[in-house]
Amino acid sequence: MLNILNDPIQLAIFLISVGFIFFIISLIFNLSTRYIISLNVLLLLFVIVASLKKIVAHQTLSNNFLFIASIFSLIVYCSALLIIILLPYQLSTSKHVNELSFLFLLASALMNILLYSPNYVYAYLLIEAIAFSFYLFIAYYSKTLASIESAIKYYFVGTITAIIFLLGVFFFYRATLVISFDQFNLIQVTKENILFFIIGITLMSTALAFKLGAAPLHFWLPEVYHGAPFYALPMVIALSKLTIGFFLIYFLVSLYHNFNIDFSYIKSLFYFLAVFSMIIGNLLAIKQRDVKKILAYSSVANIGYLFSLLTIDLSNHVISIYSAYLLIYSLSVFFFFLVLSFIIKDKQTIYLSLHEFSNNLVYANILIIISLFLITLNLAGFPPTLGFLLKLSIVYQLISHKQIVLASIFVLTTILSVYYYWGIISCLIESIKRAQIRLYLPFSEILLTLVVLFIGLYFLVGVFTPNVIPFFK
Repeated sequence: MLNILNDPIQLAIFLISVGFIFFIISLIFNLSTRYIISLNVLLLLFVIVASLKKIVAHQTLSNNFLFIASIFSLIVYCSALLIIILLPYQLSTSKHVNELSFLFLLASALMNILLYSPNYVYAYLLIEAIAFSFYLFIAYYSKTLASIESAIKYYFVGTITAIIFLLGVFFFYRATLVISFDQFNLIQVTKENILFFIIGITLMSTALAFKLGAAPLHFWLPEVYHGAPFYALPMVIALSKLTIGFFLIYFLVSLYHNFNIDFSYIKSLFYFLAVFSMIIGNLLAIKQRDVKKILAYSSVANIGYLFSLLTIDLSNHVISIYSAYLLIYSLSVFFFFLVLSFIIKDKQTIYLSLHEFSNNLVYANILIIISLFLITLNLAGFPPTLGFLLKLSIVYQLISHKQIVLASIFVLTTILSVYYYWGIISCLIESIKRAQIRLYLPFSEILLTLVVLFIGLYFLVGVFTPNVIPFFK
């Protein structure tokens, strides 16, 4: 038992095993939704407490990947806990709650294993297993044609990505004869194998960029997100980017620190992806009137902002900025869609125009609307939010490393993004003006209100507090 508590991978496997047992018991004895959710919540609380102990143990390693991974691990588990508690209120019927709650448990555990995975083949299998759970999220509950189409598109994209990544692993293994990060410091790449090495690294980096939705590899992302049901979006959009984005920088830093090879070609690849993502993501978001498509193209642009850091030397400070931006952006998108899935009246709806978004806000309490307003300000990078601070930090790093053109594109596209975010912000402002204070709220709404209000205020006032993010100074 002590080994399980001390090993995050064993802890995640324990979560999957016990969660599966609960799921089978619920099928055999036909347990009610209340019982199965209570069991899953208790299980996740146990895992969260164990994860907190790991953070305390790694607290002295502020810029260490193990410490950052433990923070991300806790975020994923807490997010899964919140989703499962609110799941009955995000669906039009409780018929499928038991199955979906197990799928959310499974996805969160697999993401945590990926955070600590030191092996390329394991990473490939985990990414595919996570993607498989996402296919079910998107198509399982909603029977609309758009949702089924989105799941099929996501499946084909996942297949293409898997082939590219696995091909990269093959070339990398051909050059180095290793598939684990832990063995990088034991090998040298010979001149005869340098071409295989470069091809392998390029293919794996491209596959991960494909998964993250970087332009011009983004063609699948808006349509998949557009057709996905709202309850699936917090996990599919936010938490998947958090884990895969972390794996990407862990992969790159392991290469840079252990191989005495010129990696300028990889930096050039990310330069290309960053420029395309920032420009295409923001330009295409401007003409959208559907909230999900606005956030989808916005995510393309934000991946571009993130990738701009991968064009410079990955010092400890750059790694901390990258990880902090990835965390804050993922949290913003997670809570934005979690609130949306809770407040919309038609739980089967797929499309949500700005007008429908404004109409659905009528049913929300004023504190939730204010929290959503603060979260959107953070997404847009308005001062003095954490989003603004982190974007400013990225621009400073780019200028310090003489990337003036990239910094200029970053600033101009960020200003451009205000235009499409303003459509959402104006809806929220109008809703705040006409919102009525409700004295009675159900427990689920009280819980969500308190959590998102805390997150919104954290984004707003966190700039003024020292060490607002544990690994970001």
